[in-house]
Amino acid sequence: MEIEFGIFRSKGGRYVCHHVTMPGGEPISRTAHIEGREAASDLFFIGKVSTWSFQKGFGWIQPSDFYALPKSVQSAVLDHQHENNTTRKQREKSRNYPESAAWSECLYARIVDKAIPGQRFRKGDAVRFKVYLGSNGAGASDIELLEGL
Repeated sequence: MEIEFGIFRSKGGRYVCHHVTMPGGEPISRTAHIEGREAASDLFFIGKVSTWSFQKGFGWIQPSDFYALPKSVQSAVLDHQHENNTTRKQREKSRNYPESAAWSECLYARIVDKAIPGQRFRKGDAVRFKVYLGSNGAGASDIELLEGL
């Protein structure tokens, strides 16, 4: 990855890097530049929180209709599930993975994927979200709680 930055020598004689950006001055974003995320659709989808670990800062979102997601997202989720099928029993025993039978149709989400920082997600909460494809597979982003559902 190419970056631009400035270097100066501190009073203590150490070299310090500052103003680290992408070429042209664009701020570096973990989601866009490091994980290679690209929006798979501009549409919002409906689902529920399958599991969420507040302490670890990530969880799983189960779409209401998995087959309504873009085909590229479906393929990425199912491919990831197939690649990791050997450790399925270990995942099912883990508290950090979805308990539902449709765990393989869940989308990964991190705390930074919340549309409103500070919102607390609990298992079973109805949410709306967008989907992305990245170097780590498919996931949910711009996640918002749906009130009254």
